[in-house]
Amino acid sequence: MRGDEGAGRSSQAGTGLSPSAPWQGGPAWAVPARGLPWLLPLHLPLRHGRHRARPRGQPPGTPGSSSCSPLLAFVLSSAACVLCGWEDVDPNISGRTFDQICFWVHEFCLLFANILFGDSPTQEGTVAIDLAALTRKVKQANQKQCCVCGERGAAITCAESGCERSFHLPCATDGECVTQFFGEHRSFCWEHRPRQAAVAAPAEDT
Repeated sequence: MRGDEGAGRSSQAGTGLSPSAPWQGGPAWAVPARGLPWLLPLHLPLRHGRHRARPRGQPPGTPGSSSCSPLLAFVLSSAACVLCGWEDVDPNISGRTFDQICFWVHEFCLLFANILFGDSPTQEGTVAIDLAALTRKVKQANQKQCCVCGERGAAITCAESGCERSFHLPCATDGECVTQFFGEHRSFCWEHRPRQAAVAAPAEDT
């Protein structure tokens, strides 16, 4: 499991928890609840598959200038992730898509946004998710602009101290951002991503 203590900045080391561990967190949401409508990322248009990312250095458009379908239609017909706003993403990028009855969310979006979740399905076929943390993250993401595409709703923040760049998980590749599937599951923007140190080739006479 993961915790919402800043994207990529905290570790669950020593807790014995992992994304595949049984749910042991606080209030979880696996069935419809009255608090759903304001949880959904209405600042994002519905995105099918990949979209063209804004070249680095190009001024972004007005955040949130695109509008999505009305709330009811979004809830009933959209399979877009509430964290990234994307639909039909390659599972190699997003992981599994959890159908939570009234909303959808990507496994890896939860992981890199540091949202606690359990991997054991309920009778309804959903997974337990820390609703309070998810709600906070969606509200925070609504104020953050993706450094790649320029849209709001960026739930993943660079782990470099002092860096405020955020991005959508499906935008990471286009923006040359890095997400680490090990250790603390940290994420980095294009500027602060880890780079392998160059090793000088030995001289021919050695």
